[in-house]
Order: sequence, then C-alpha cells, then structure tokens
Amino acid sequence: MNTIKKDLIYTTSLTEIHSEPVIVIDSDYKVTDINSKFLNIIKKKREDIIGTYCYNYFKDSERVKKNCAKLFEIGFFHDEELELVGHNEKDLLYNGFVYKNEKTKNSELVIIGRKIALEKNTTLNFKAS
Repeated sequence: MNTIKKDLIYTTSLTEIHSEPVIVIDSDYKVTDINSKFLNIIKKKREDIIGTYCYNYFKDSERVKKNCAKLFEIGFFHDEELELVGHNEKDLLYNGFVYKNEKTKNSELVIIGRKIALEKNTTLNFKAS
C-alpha cells in the first residue's frame, strides 16, 4: 500500500470517529476529507466530494467563501452557525481549527459540527425553573 493511500486511511479514520459532521478542506477551499455523517446529510458519496469546493455543501455559500480566507488566517473559530445543504434544522454549530499537515506541509481547516438541541433544552429548562 502506498504512502498516500495509508495517509488517507489514517485521516479518514480520524474524521469517522466523530458522531457529528466533519469536513476537512485545504487552502484552496477544496475538500480533502469528509466523514459519513456529513455525507449522509448532503446525500452524496465521498468520491464525488473529495476535491470539490467546500462551499458547495453549505446553504450560504457566499458567506462560507468570504470566511474561508479569514479562518485560515485566524486559525480557529467557535460556534459558527452554518447550515448544510439537505439539512433543514438549525441545530448544529460548527467549530473549526487549522492544522499543518506535516507530510504535505500544507495547512488544512477541520470543521466539526455539534448539536445544540441539548444545550437549548438545558437552557430552556433552567429558565423555566
């Protein structure tokens, strides 16, 4: 098995460990990895997504385009409201961070969704008390 294929298997296993949607993009905003949770929401296959522009999979693609450069510059973001294509609920917030891929020497942005429905319910219950 060649090194590139081993690296892909390794990074894919890291994204698949999350139960929430995960997407990894390069500095050209192209998808380098994506987990099955993300794929299930957008109803696409991994091989159709890898190498395509990440902003195609968010409802507000213009906002995502504008923010990508800023995110690579800043290095991280927290609690960003982003809606995925094919996902009708606003129950996900996204956190992201930039890491340097030591093998390719390129920076990549990892975006991880997390459900906020539980947080909303907890807040509502707290306010009701």
